[in-house]
Amino acid sequence: MANGIVLGGKLKFRKKASTSGTVITSIPTGTVLSVSAVSGNDSWYQTTYSTYGTGYVMKSFVAVASDTVEVNATNVNVRNSANGSTVLYTLSSPATATVQDVSSDWVKIQPSGKKVGWIKADYVNKKSSGSSSSGGNSSGGGSSPELIGKSGMVVVNASGLNVRSSANGSLLSYKLYNGEKVTILEVSTAGGYTWYRVQDSQNRTNGWVRSDFIAVDNTSGGTMENRVLGTSFEGYTTDAVSSYVTIRSHPRASSADIHHFEVTEVTTFYTFTGVGTVAEQRQWLYVDHGAFSGYVCARYIGGGANSFSGNAQVNESQGVYLRLLPSTSANRISLLPFDSYVKILDTSVANWYRVASVKGTGWVSADCITLKK
Repeated sequence: MANGIVLGGKLKFRKKASTSGTVITSIPTGTVLSVSAVSGNDSWYQTTYSTYGTGYVMKSFVAVASDTVEVNATNVNVRNSANGSTVLYTLSSPATATVQDVSSDWVKIQPSGKKVGWIKADYVNKKSSGSSSSGGNSSGGGSSPELIGKSGMVVVNASGLNVRSSANGSLLSYKLYNGEKVTILEVSTAGGYTWYRVQDSQNRTNGWVRSDFIAVDNTSGGTMENRVLGTSFEGYTTDAVSSYVTIRSHPRASSADIHHFEVTEVTTFYTFTGVGTVAEQRQWLYVDHGAFSGYVCARYIGGGANSFSGNAQVNESQGVYLRLLPSTSANRISLLPFDSYVKILDTSVANWYRVASVKGTGWVSADCITLKK
């Protein structure tokens, strides 16, 4: 038996050591499991999890001592201990390291030429051999016919989108950048994510990228103007606004200026889908302003800030950061204090809530929010 840690997204826990095995539940990234080899099957571990009893998980997504892991982000802190306060150095993709030990949500690593340190499990993947794995979180890979041939656009806030040799495979030597157009050639699943093989602007066709960084154009004309309104709330400008917020024709700063929403106004705002990229939908709101209806930057619109309009409260004693997007690497809008009220607008992203608050509208860690009874 050995201790291993789940990496690369939620991992499916199955009744038998096969991608055709019934899925019992999913195990979150950072979970430490006691694993043992499966006789005659080198692709799976046997383990027990929570109250679910004995089952099987794919080896590709569980790292044990002596395995190699690969950093999947830029400037990731390596600390002196699990959750330690001292930063020893930083690592960036595609740096690799050898696993020394594991602890809940943390991996003890030994990079070449550097000290042993601890890195957050979210920021490393188990180093693969480059072959495509499709069973970690799916009943199998293969192409999704309704997506093949469709166009998409890269949506990434970081310094480029990693391109891999296969779904969750090794990194290739180039990246794709925000706004770049691609065509989807193939679809597969691995490591808790859906992956697209794409043809890019330079006609390269061998690269795989994570689907959550590609905004797919589902319309024949490519305009994505099929707006569907979501949750509404009564909103107003935050203290960060001195005079007005611009209402724009589309959910992006470069679009036409339609009108202004003044600091003294209170009106109804909506979440929305069907217009713009996924990232734009997550950072903008739609406002019904008569002849001047359009889109406003959500970070400047507050709401849900009292016991009447809010439906949840911050439960973290140190407060919680309100962020532009549902990611710990996304830019911070503000710190929401303990016990402050928010209105939950969107729960579609695992472990995150989109909320309206007195400091603006953005995303917070769901663990730090308690629903109001």
